[in-house]
Amino acid sequence: MNGRMARISSALVLVLLAVTIPAVGDTLTFYRTAAIPELGISNYNGVTSARLNDSSTYIDSPMGGSQALFAGDNGNDADNRSLVGFDLRTLTGWTITGDATLRLRVTQVDGSPDAGDFFDVYRVQSTNAAWTAGASSWNRLDQGGLVAWKDAANADLPTGPSPAGGLGQPGEGYAATPLATINQASYTVNSFVNVTIPQAVVQSMIQDNDPGLLLRSRDETNAGRVAFNQQGANVNGPNLTIQAQAPALSNYGQKVMADGAVHYWRLNETGGSIAANQAAPTDFGTYTNSPTVGEAGPGAGDGFYGMDADNRSVDFTPSTSQVALPALGISGNSARTYEGWFNATASAQAYLSTPGSGSGKRISLTASNGEVSVAVEGHRFGVTFDTTVGGSPQSTVYTGAPLNAGWHHFAVTFPDGATTSDQFRFYVDGVDRTPYARTLAGSAQTVNTADVAGWIGLGAGGWIDEVAVYASDIGREAAAGHFAAARSIDATISQDTRTMGRFLSVAQGNRNDSLWPDESSGTDRASVLQVRERTVDQSGSNLRTNAFFEFDLSELMGREVLNATLTLCQDSRNVNTAYLQLARVTDPWDETTLAWDQAVADAFRFGGTNTPGENDDKPAVIDVTDMVRGWLDGTYSNYGFRLAFDEQAFVIADFYSQGEFAPQLTITTLSVPEPLTALGVLAAASAVGGYIRRRRR
Repeated sequence: MNGRMARISSALVLVLLAVTIPAVGDTLTFYRTAAIPELGISNYNGVTSARLNDSSTYIDSPMGGSQALFAGDNGNDADNRSLVGFDLRTLTGWTITGDATLRLRVTQVDGSPDAGDFFDVYRVQSTNAAWTAGASSWNRLDQGGLVAWKDAANADLPTGPSPAGGLGQPGEGYAATPLATINQASYTVNSFVNVTIPQAVVQSMIQDNDPGLLLRSRDETNAGRVAFNQQGANVNGPNLTIQAQAPALSNYGQKVMADGAVHYWRLNETGGSIAANQAAPTDFGTYTNSPTVGEAGPGAGDGFYGMDADNRSVDFTPSTSQVALPALGISGNSARTYEGWFNATASAQAYLSTPGSGSGKRISLTASNGEVSVAVEGHRFGVTFDTTVGGSPQSTVYTGAPLNAGWHHFAVTFPDGATTSDQFRFYVDGVDRTPYARTLAGSAQTVNTADVAGWIGLGAGGWIDEVAVYASDIGREAAAGHFAAARSIDATISQDTRTMGRFLSVAQGNRNDSLWPDESSGTDRASVLQVRERTVDQSGSNLRTNAFFEFDLSELMGREVLNATLTLCQDSRNVNTAYLQLARVTDPWDETTLAWDQAVADAFRFGGTNTPGENDDKPAVIDVTDMVRGWLDGTYSNYGFRLAFDEQAFVIADFYSQGEFAPQLTITTLSVPEPLTALGVLAAASAVGGYIRRRRR
C-alpha cells in the first residue's frame, strides 16, 4: 500500500478587495507555490519499505517530473491516500458567502476507474493538524518521532496496511462522513475535476492550524486509481475558489481604505495568532510572545462614534510581545504614511519598526501620550507633549499640555521629494503638529529605509489599534478627515481665522493715567504691540511694558477645539537676549482701567532672541489650543492675551498690530452631531411608522 501525503502550502494569487461598504463577495484562488518532496511509507502486501523524499517514485510524467496526489488502488493491492491543505489564515475575519470549489487536474489514471468508483473527500481531525511534508507517513503523524496518527479523542491509531494506517477508517483520524465525493463515468489525463466544498467547512478552515482534507477511494478493494497534479506553481495545481466577504468596515475604516492604505491591520482579533490585514490579506501579521488581544479599543464610550461598536485593540504590555510583520513594500526615500491609534504612556520606539538591512536604514515610530516621533537610525525627530524642556518649568518649544489619558489618533507622513529624516510631518488627533517638530536625539539622516520584515508593538507598553500604512503622503486634510470620521459619521472639521480686536501696550510707570495715550513719552502705545524690559538695577523701570490684546470668539462658543495657533509678526527688536512669554488674562479690562500688572494665568515661554527672530516681519506661530479650548467650552472667560518678557533685561520688541502682519488666531474645530438617544430613536421610528401608515391609507 502506498501512502501518498503531501501538504499543499498555499498562497493567494488573486485578491479583489472591496473598499466600500457594503462589502461584496470576492473570488480568491489559492494554490501552492513550490514542489514538495515525495514522502510516505509504502506498504506492499505487508512488506514495509520507506520511501521518504524519493523523487523517482510515482513521477507525474504528464507534468514533466512533478509529483502527484494519488487516491485508490493501482491494481497491485497498493492503496493510496493523499492529504491536501490550504492556508486560509489570510481570510481571518472574513465571512464565507457560499460553497467553494476545489479544482484538481487529472495527471494519471490506473485501472480504468468508472462510475462504480467513488473517491471521497474528508475533513481531517484537528488532532492530526500537525501533519507536514517530510515528517508524516502512511503509518505515523511524525515518522521520525514515532508519533502515531490520532483519533478525535487524541488516542493513538494503529499502524500497518489498510484499514490500519493512513489515518485509519472513517470516524478515526478523519471525519465519519465525507464532505464531498468525486464520481465520474471516466477520467481523462489533463482534464479537471471540480469538487464542491460546503460553505460551513470552508468557514471552519480559516484558522491557525487547519487539519486539511483527505482524498481516498471509498472501496480500497477495487482496482482503480486517479492521480491529481500537486505541482502548484501554476493554475494546474490544486486550487480552491472561494466566495468571501471582507469584514464590515467602520466609518473610520472606510476612510482609511478609500485613501489608499496598502496595509491595514485592524488588530480587532479576540483570539488566534493571526493579525488580519484588511488591505492586503496575504500580508497578515503574527501575534508573537503573548500580547493580549481583544482589549477594548477606541469606541463610543470614548466619544468615537465612527468606530466599530465593539472595537478591539491589543495590549503590548509584555516587553517582548509584538505582531511580526512581513516586508511592507516601502523603501528608500519613497513617500509614505504611518497611521494608527495609541493609548500608552511609554515612549519606547516600538509602535511600528523595520530594521536596517544592507544599505537600508532602520526606521522606528514612537506614539505615546508624551511623544509622537520617528527615528531613522540614530536621529529621532518629532513632537513632544509637555511644558518642560531640560527641566525648565516653561518650554522654549511649547506644544501643549501632555495628552490626556485615553485613545489618540496619529499620522506620520513623509512627503514626495523629501530626502532627510527632519522632513517627516506629524498629525495628532486631527491637528498638524509639524510646526513643533524638532530633533529629540542625534542628527538628521538621509532617509533610505530597508524593505524588510518588521513588527508592531515590541516594547510599546500600552494599547495599539488600527495600524495602517500608505505608499503616499495622505496629507493634512486626510489625516484630519480620518480623525473626524472616527468621531462620527457626520463629523466635520472646520478652520476659522480671527483678526485681533482690542489691544493696548501698557507701561509700568504710566498705568493708564489721564495722559493716555501719551506715545510721545514712550510709555503707553496704541499703534503697536510693544513689550519692554529693564534690568533690575537699571534706571527707567517705569518703561517696562506689557502688551494686551483679545479676539472676539463669541460665534465659536460651544465648538470642540482641536487646535488653535496665534501668529505674531515682529516689527523690530534689539539684539539682547530674553525670553518672550504669553499668558491668559483672567480679569475684564478696558482702555481706562488696564494695568501693567493685570492678573494673568497659564504663562509660558515661546521664544528667545532668535525666536521669533531678529529679522523684521518674521512670524511666530504659537500653540494656544488649551487656552482657546477653555474659552470656547466655558471653563474660563475670554479676556484675551498678555504678551511680555519673562525676565528683566535691557530688551524691547515691537509687533505689528495692523495690516497684513496683524496678529491672527487660527482655530480648528470639530462639529459632531449629538448621537440619538433611545428616546430619539423611538421618536424617529414612530415618525417613520406614522408616515408609512399614512401612505397605506
